[in-house]
Amino acid sequence: MTRLIPRSRRLRCGLLGLPHGASQALVPTFWGRVGHVVDLAADFRLRDGDLYPTWYGEDHEVPDLLTDAAYGLPELFRPGSG
Repeated sequence: MTRLIPRSRRLRCGLLGLPHGASQALVPTFWGRVGHVVDLAADFRLRDGDLYPTWYGEDHEVPDLLTDAAYGLPELFRPGSG
């Protein structure tokens, strides 16, 4: 997995557009090595790992990263969308 990350430390953002569940295995690889990680799936949408079985039918693989993740919905936070 580390081959996915360029050796350059200038990478500011990693963008993941994977099916639900796949990002949970990759985000820890990027975390701390890339300025920002953007995950388009729902893998880091909820801040409480205990809610994942209720909403998604499975445990979250890296619940310790959930509290540092920020959920953003562009349609909700875009200027002038209010």
